[in-house]
Amino acid sequence: MVPHLYSGTRDTRLALNQGHCEGWIYDDSILKRELLSGAWPGFHMPLAVIMNTSWTMAIRTSERGSDFHEFLTASVIDWHRTGFILARERAWGLPESPYLTEQKAFWQRQNKAGEYVCQPQPGEGLADACRTHPIRGEPDEQADRGWAAILKSYGLDFSFLNYRYERHLLFKGLSHTLMLSVGSIVGSLIIGISFALMRQSHRWPNRLLAITIGEGFRQTPPLLHLYILIFGLGSYLATTHHIRLDPLMIAIVCFSLYAGSANGRILAQSLALSKQEVHEHESITKRLISAVDACFESVAANLVNLVKLVGMASVIAVPEIVGAANAIIVEQGNQSTMMNILLGVSMPPAARMADMHICPMVTGIVPHVGGPILPPGVPTVLIGGLPAAVVGTSAVCVGPPDVISRGSSSVLIGGRPAARMSDTTAHGGTIVLGMFTVLIGG
Repeated sequence: MVPHLYSGTRDTRLALNQGHCEGWIYDDSILKRELLSGAWPGFHMPLAVIMNTSWTMAIRTSERGSDFHEFLTASVIDWHRTGFILARERAWGLPESPYLTEQKAFWQRQNKAGEYVCQPQPGEGLADACRTHPIRGEPDEQADRGWAAILKSYGLDFSFLNYRYERHLLFKGLSHTLMLSVGSIVGSLIIGISFALMRQSHRWPNRLLAITIGEGFRQTPPLLHLYILIFGLGSYLATTHHIRLDPLMIAIVCFSLYAGSANGRILAQSLALSKQEVHEHESITKRLISAVDACFESVAANLVNLVKLVGMASVIAVPEIVGAANAIIVEQGNQSTMMNILLGVSMPPAARMADMHICPMVTGIVPHVGGPILPPGVPTVLIGGLPAAVVGTSAVCVGPPDVISRGSSSVLIGGRPAARMSDTTAHGGTIVLGMFTVLIGG
């Protein structure tokens, strides 16, 4: 049995309901309430709790030893000692927690004089023997030797690599990201060449099919493709024909169609231009080679953008690097190190005024070529001393003016999506320069 990690309870609930999973491993209190809702006939909870996670109250460090600190400490101890929390469990219809039962017995211990063994003292707090610590997996032997301590001294916390689970999660995420990237690049090139040839076909059904499918996938967010194929078509096949689609293959197909449609449009325009440059009797292979050579930069930039999109696959439980990093952050709390890893893997540089773009469009026999992004952009947001570029910002083009048409889905500047290197324009062009010290995701 292979575990699948979804990005939230909504997607997990949907996947289980549609037959993509056999069960749900989660907080037992939440699962108990799900069962009580009556929405899960045929499901039950036969397994014991395998991990206890302590709840924590956090207050400012400056409150240490204050009356407020002592009040909270005494209150939590009293809740355990009197069984108040256990009573709340029973009142809410939740299964009794062995951990809370143990804590009740722990805090009720008394010495021969009838005094509680663990009792906070004014101004001193609790003795070390009375403190409980969060449960944590045992690290491998050689955990804190050599390189880990050296890296930590420079502010790089790679301690998660000491734990087999986190280490396996990261390396699995990297390998799946590599498979997604390579598979999507190869698939998008094959689809792009096919669509380009179909667009240049003398048969109108071929042209219509390539334009309809290509523009449909090019203008539709790949996230929507993933949801439709996995939770739409995938659910139908699972419930009616007992066929389960592989999320990794679905992600590769979606990304290949999305990027391949853009590549097809670029190559089709370049093929049309190549008719003017080579003799009509030349083979389609030679024309195609000439077209690829003419628009190589645009296609390459589109493929770079494709690699940045593979993080979306985490929504359908493909364990790529973004999902793995989020899981490790939840377990270890080392946001800075994991975010720096993601910066190098999944975020392109920000685009600014004067950064260059290339344009594959042709008007008549005149290629557009492309040029710098034009002011004003967002003058109140400077990146590397230049105004930031956003969706809607104009760009120089030999021919009709070009406009940035695609940007970040999660970062807004001046109320519009931020533009980044490898984002596309209305003419099908691509931004090819950016500020490499400012990376924008989404």
